[in-house]
Amino acid sequence: YRERRVDTLLAALDPYIRRDSSGRPRIDEHHRLILDPSVKGAVHVQNAETHTHGVGAPDLGLAAWRSAVILNALTGKTVYALPQRTAFTTFGLEPRPQPRPQTAIGSENRHTIPRQLPVH
Repeated sequence: YRERRVDTLLAALDPYIRRDSSGRPRIDEHHRLILDPSVKGAVHVQNAETHTHGVGAPDLGLAAWRSAVILNALTGKTVYALPQRTAFTTFGLEPRPQPRPQTAIGSENRHTIPRQLPVH
């Protein structure tokens, strides 16, 4: 896999594309290019936003999720409901209630070190 720059494809729009301080196209959370306000339409990109959306941008496993984000933005409604929280890994750790430290009257303020959760 070799990433190709989108500059050639978007050359006609270049004067209208807003860029960051490094000269890269600005892209919003809906995978939409930030364009000059005079442009009435929108341009959505996929796999061209690593600099704004992180290393998962070219991940084909996220293509369905990105497509749903774009479709919801295009239609202005929730065609595909997307989870607000996607992290579900717990690594087998269960949080345990921590006892409140007891302080004697007149004792100095002492910092307690919280107990660590057991690793199974």
